[in-house]
Order: sequence, then C-alpha cells, then structure tokens
Amino acid sequence: MAVHPSPSHRSRLIGPRLLWLPVALLVAALLALASCDAVITEVERVEVSLPNSSLTVGQGAQAQAQVFASGGGGAANHSVQWTSERPGVATVNSNGWVTAVSPGETRIAASAEGAAGW
Repeated sequence: MAVHPSPSHRSRLIGPRLLWLPVALLVAALLALASCDAVITEVERVEVSLPNSSLTVGQGAQAQAQVFASGGGGAANHSVQWTSERPGVATVNSNGWVTAVSPGETRIAASAEGAAGW
C-alpha cells in the first residue's frame, strides 16, 4: 500500500520550493541595479545669455546658463554659481536673477565644475 502525503502536507512541500523564484528574481534585479555604471561628465564650458543686454536701474532679468560637457553636448544636472563682475552696477542671485542697481556696465558670469562663462 502506497502512502501519499495529505494535500495540506503537499502544499507545504511545494510552497517553499516556489517561493525561491520571486526571491531570486528580486535579488537578481537588485544586483543588476547596483552594478550600473554612473555616467559622469566633465564640464568644458558655460555660456550665459540674458534676454536684453541693457537694463534700467531697478529693472531685473533672468539670466540663463547652458553647460556643455567635454566632447560636446549639454551636460544636465550641474549646479551653476552666478557672479557679477561689478556688483555695484548689477547683482545676480543664486537663481540667476539679475538686478540693475546703478548706471554702468558689468558682466554676469556662470560657473559649473570649474568652468566659467560670460
């Protein structure tokens, strides 16, 4: 006479065997993500543009900086630091907003990762 395990006993035997598959897939996916290489680009140059080259005292304008990677192309996700050559003439805040404070001429610079541009 053959003895067969009860259905509840059989499910306990099969259940743990099948459980390893989703766990193995999860571990494989996590290992694949962990082994991805990050792409790091060096900044070659920065270009600054303003909507108008002349402001009246008290007027403001948003400067834009375009960061270029070595080898060409734009380099996204680089923080830009802003400076004014003559802050007594125009100031620039950390977001690139330029405000004219007195008559005169100045240049607005942006820098990223050691590269700068006017």
